[in-house]
Amino acid sequence: PPRASYVRVASGIKHEFQSMMIFAPKFCWESHRRLRYSFATTMPDMNRRILASAVVTAAILAVSLPISARVDPVRRVGFCLPSAVLAAGILGMPCLTRPDGSGYAIPVAPMPIVVVQECSAIRFFCITAALLIGLCVERQRLGLVPVMIPAAYALTLTANSARIVCGWGAQCLVADFLPAKDLASVHMGVGAVCFVAFLIAAYSLMERSLSHGTSKTSA
Repeated sequence: PPRASYVRVASGIKHEFQSMMIFAPKFCWESHRRLRYSFATTMPDMNRRILASAVVTAAILAVSLPISARVDPVRRVGFCLPSAVLAAGILGMPCLTRPDGSGYAIPVAPMPIVVVQECSAIRFFCITAALLIGLCVERQRLGLVPVMIPAAYALTLTANSARIVCGWGAQCLVADFLPAKDLASVHMGVGAVCFVAFLIAAYSLMERSLSHGTSKTSA
């Protein structure tokens, strides 16, 4: 009869509900226990890797930054010249050596560009290399450490040439509205934005790539 069917259905629902009420606390407790065990086993190793990464990054910066301020030929030929050539190529102009040999000039209108040793971005190279090597240490991918130096160099030249072009463009846009003494601040501000944007993009991309590689290796 229909009433008997309803009774059986209700009895089945009651039985399932009672089973769920018994199983749910056990499931929650087991999940909580496994999660605590996972944190207890992975957190110490993670902390050690982060500490090692921080120590390596700080050591590289402590050594490289003071040295970078004293290697004028490297700054001029290794960093200024390639960046100036790339920027001149983007603007479709030649890159000329200044008569006094202090840097390079791009004769572009309406405002010629001068690239001197202070525009070398060698400190950006040191910071980028230190961060990328520290990331390799943190992710335990030491085999990639030698690759990070040329990668940081290529990124530095790209970012610096973009900074030169963007800074020149920004100065041209505001030259009619700001006094000449404020154009240097515009140039520095645009340069800082370019460098930070390139550094964040490169670090995020490398972190994602290393994480993907680590997960595939673990699998």
